[in-house]
Amino acid sequence: MTPLRKDYQGLGYGCEHLCILRADSSLSLVLFKTKTVISSTLAHSDFVKTLLVMPSLQLLVSGSSDKSVRFWSVPLKHACLVLNAEHGHGSRDLSSPLSSDGLTPVGSISAHTRPVESLAAYLDTTTSPPHLVLFTADTMGVIKVWDVVKDSTEGPPIWRSTLRDELEDHRTRINEIVYGEGHLWSGKNSRSCPRWPV
Repeated sequence: MTPLRKDYQGLGYGCEHLCILRADSSLSLVLFKTKTVISSTLAHSDFVKTLLVMPSLQLLVSGSSDKSVRFWSVPLKHACLVLNAEHGHGSRDLSSPLSSDGLTPVGSISAHTRPVESLAAYLDTTTSPPHLVLFTADTMGVIKVWDVVKDSTEGPPIWRSTLRDELEDHRTRINEIVYGEGHLWSGKNSRSCPRWPV
């Protein structure tokens, strides 16, 4: 175990036991009370820009300046709160088994031509089995909509994605996307805040 570095960004706050932090291109699991890093995973080849946690799926999604989106199995033992402080998201509940091995990669997307700045998602329960609908936004103003399903047919589970749609209303960087009430809201540096029914 190593002490916590001071250059972590986008701090993910956890319960008294564990939290997720991002620094540079790595994701780390940290004991909250002692601020001790118990594992660190090289997540991307460039800066990690955004994190999204899907508690019911025990899934962490990361977006990066390397233009990729990666899926991670979250090894948490206790229900924890996670907050992406940089983007001001509210807390999210997580729970899954604890492992000192760190995060396990379980899929990726490499379809953006610019850094991925923001992520949003919801669980579509109208299908059987339910699947994840993931929104990925980049610095060129492009939002991609993905259907993401867990495939356990061969070996360990992996998350596979299929492009459903592409939303191109923005002409510049998207700072944030939020899903709620059946709509996707997006914000950028200008005053407009488009929304799409999804």
